[in-house]
Amino acid sequence: MTTRRRFFAWTAALAAAVPALAQHGRWDYLGEANVDGTNDHDRIRVGKGYGRFRGIRLHVENGPILFHHVVVEFGDGEKGEIKIAAEIPAGGQTRALPLQGKDQHIEAVEIWYGRVLANGPKPRVRLFGLH
Repeated sequence: MTTRRRFFAWTAALAAAVPALAQHGRWDYLGEANVDGTNDHDRIRVGKGYGRFRGIRLHVENGPILFHHVVVEFGDGEKGEIKIAAEIPAGGQTRALPLQGKDQHIEAVEIWYGRVLANGPKPRVRLFGLH
């Protein structure tokens, strides 16, 4: 194999590994909220005591949830919006949602979502942060 082919093979292997490497790290539980209506909005306060994060993930319990978007408020006052627009079933979770820029302290996470089923138990969303 020529040097050039080895370089391209190595580059392709590295590019394929980057998404997997991005998922490695420790996921910490940061808080939770109950979904009360078909259009709901909740704020989960986190605070600097939990450390810095490079991503978040939302876990769903008790019933499906239709997510619209999430706004992450950082410790420096900046905010970042993440569009989700997905229905997640009970027991499911969102993909890892990367936070833009460097690792940051999360002050709070606001979630716009709703119940899919009017009857039944109230769905709950649990917030996790990726170190």
